[in-house]
Amino acid sequence: MGGVSIAMTERINFDIGYKFQDFGKTKGFNKYKIPSGTVLPIDPEKFSIRAHIATIGVRYHF
Repeated sequence: MGGVSIAMTERINFDIGYKFQDFGKTKGFNKYKIPSGTVLPIDPEKFSIRAHIATIGVRYHF
């Protein structure tokens, strides 16, 4: 995580930030529905859950 704050005036700052999150690997299933409505798991699928988050904001100092 990192960011920068830029002073625009004495009371107003402009903020820019970035955060990377890695929640690791997980295993899910592709689902197959048969005519009776039952859902059967087939072919386990592995995947990673990651997030790239960018933020911008304005701060006012009272």
